[in-house]
Amino acid sequence: MSGLPRPKVPSRNLACAAVAGVGVLSGLGQAVLWARIAPQERWVAYVDSDPLSLPTESMHRFTAIGMFALISLVIGIVLAVAAWQIRFARSWQLLVSAGLGAAGGSALALWLGPIMAGGELPVNVHPVDQPVIVSMPPSISWTLVAVTPMAVMLIYTFLAAWHPDPDLGRPPAAGVRPPDAGAVTGAQGADALASMPTAPIPIIPPGG
Repeated sequence: MSGLPRPKVPSRNLACAAVAGVGVLSGLGQAVLWARIAPQERWVAYVDSDPLSLPTESMHRFTAIGMFALISLVIGIVLAVAAWQIRFARSWQLLVSAGLGAAGGSALALWLGPIMAGGELPVNVHPVDQPVIVSMPPSISWTLVAVTPMAVMLIYTFLAAWHPDPDLGRPPAAGVRPPDAGAVTGAQGADALASMPTAPIPIIPPGG
């Protein structure tokens, strides 16, 4: 059995790059989803005064931000669990790559989301003779960029800390051969000798 060739383990750097790329691309899907479900805010643009938000629109800002945060949290959990499934690449390098990719995806979603949602800024509308109701793009905050990477790092760190093996279940390296199934190590041999029953050695007198 020891003479069989060991399977080639893929490159860890390639896995880290792939995880980071998936994290960035996830931001595109997040932007599309958030733009479709986030509510716009309606403002009133006046002829000779500053625009004002309608009284009933105050909750829409909180709703849009809460939706983005919830989507970010779900994406972070999915990315962390998916990265953990890459057994041969489990390491702090993969954790950092997943976190950076998630941060890039969040930044992409924060930039593209309001653009895809559409709408018009009230300051850009100049009514001529009467007030006009303007639908403003959903509100967002750039502080939300930290939600997805924080979720990724927390979940991945928890999975690593909960794993019972010090090597996190990674397969052996290509140049390292595991011990044969029938081989007995020094410690195992010592334990086996210690557990063997011992019998008194008979003493034969001279001439006996």
